[in-house]
Amino acid sequence: MVLLADPDRPLEHREFIEECGRKAPDDRLVQLGLAAHAFWEGKSDEALTLLDKLLPAEPQLLSGHAMMGELLLDRGTAAFARWHAHLPSNASASPDVWFVRGLCARRHGELRVAVRCFWEAIRLAPSHRRATYHLGQVLTALGEEAGDVVGRKAEQLIRLTQALDNAVRAQFQSDNSFHEAADVLEQLGRVWEACAWALAAERRFPEAEWPAQVYARLAATLNEDLPLTLAEANLALALRFLTVPGPPPAFCRRCCRVWRALASGTGG
Repeated sequence: MVLLADPDRPLEHREFIEECGRKAPDDRLVQLGLAAHAFWEGKSDEALTLLDKLLPAEPQLLSGHAMMGELLLDRGTAAFARWHAHLPSNASASPDVWFVRGLCARRHGELRVAVRCFWEAIRLAPSHRRATYHLGQVLTALGEEAGDVVGRKAEQLIRLTQALDNAVRAQFQSDNSFHEAADVLEQLGRVWEACAWALAAERRFPEAEWPAQVYARLAATLNEDLPLTLAEANLALALRFLTVPGPPPAFCRRCCRVWRALASGTGG
């Protein structure tokens, strides 16, 4: 539930992953886990070495490609351009790849391209915290009123991360952290998850009254057609105008072929 609520968060299982690596050194997902830990810990050389070995053998690990792209942002435009040129054909299905494209565009001052890229990320993953944060920042820099709306959504996602951190630190023995997580998830229009946290709290803290209150508000809305994020709370739907492309930016020539992917519609 923590990982579903905040997919951007690091996993704090380095020792377990290292033990898996000793027992299954050729397991591709274990290698990806080790690269991810190196990435989160700021060990960029180690992460790149692992990814260089892993991705040629498993080219469809899009999360690994996105991780490599983010690492290469600091290695010069030529390295980033080579990375982008060799992405697999389905790379635009990854919200993390779009996020990295947005970071590159923002870094080069191509703010409207960055907006499009971050929008694509949240279209694919409405709970993408970092893409939401950067989208709000760029829209605000462009003087767009939508920047305030997106900024508030980013603040809610940060609050959710803090509630999850509190729950993990308390080893899931804190009623308050469960309540806070459920409350923010409800505000974000993520009804299924809000009810799941309420159900878990009811089982762990049978004397708590708030889970029943959550059910009273939300249970009637639960059905098999209900999306993880309600349509009215989905920023990508509210900001649909951002899919309209603009003129090809100079950034494309300097850095990579992002614009060609955008203009051809491969991003959706």
